[in-house]
Amino acid sequence: MNNTHSVLTAKDNNNLRNTLLTKAQQLILDAAFSVENESKGKYATKAKLIESAEDMSTQEKLNALDRNYEQRNQESRQNAITFTVVSLGVFALIVGSSSAIKNVRKLMAA
Repeated sequence: MNNTHSVLTAKDNNNLRNTLLTKAQQLILDAAFSVENESKGKYATKAKLIESAEDMSTQEKLNALDRNYEQRNQESRQNAITFTVVSLGVFALIVGSSSAIKNVRKLMAA
């Protein structure tokens, strides 16, 4: 079997790196927005349930809404931290690792 590997120029390497970064950024953004929207929906649903509860006093409802709001904020911060770490990891892998680029090229050539 005769394997032929084309030699990519620096411009080709930059184009591949930019393409990978763009696609990775889009995937991370899509995931982040999806998680954020799901979190907002969950918060709104819980708030409606609390507000419509008839077996809770006003103070209990206020306390439950406060806890729900605090949980929503904590979840939002955790999501932001998670996606920041993932983004930095992907960026470091794509930009900083020439061996990763070479492996991707091999996979794309196969």
